[in-house]
Amino acid sequence: MFTAVSAGWGLLVVAILMAVVVSMTKNGTLSLEGGIGLRTPATQHCDECWIAGHRAALPVMRWVAPVAVVVAVAAVLLVVLLPLRGDAPEVVAGVVDGVGYVLVVGLALWAARWADRAALWVHS
Repeated sequence: MFTAVSAGWGLLVVAILMAVVVSMTKNGTLSLEGGIGLRTPATQHCDECWIAGHRAALPVMRWVAPVAVVVAVAAVLLVVLLPLRGDAPEVVAGVVDGVGYVLVVGLALWAARWADRAALWVHS
């Protein structure tokens, strides 16, 4: 159970960080000098590129936190509720967590690509 719970916590941390990035992007407080955001060479070029990139990536970034939370909760519930013996619930939860990480990283990379493309258009 420990593995599924700790992997779930990792997904929840990612969800919180992305929710903060989304919120800060929406209210215009996400700074290039801050510690979080979609950092690509194009988005880091200037403040204007940073803002344009994050605004363009917002539709994709909005999905990261909900997906991460749903997967984390599902993995923990599987461990608790699955009536299997031995390590089977852990294995199932591990697979669910793994799929969740693939989805979250995929969405984050997709958002970074949108951000990068939008930032490249700022000075072209």
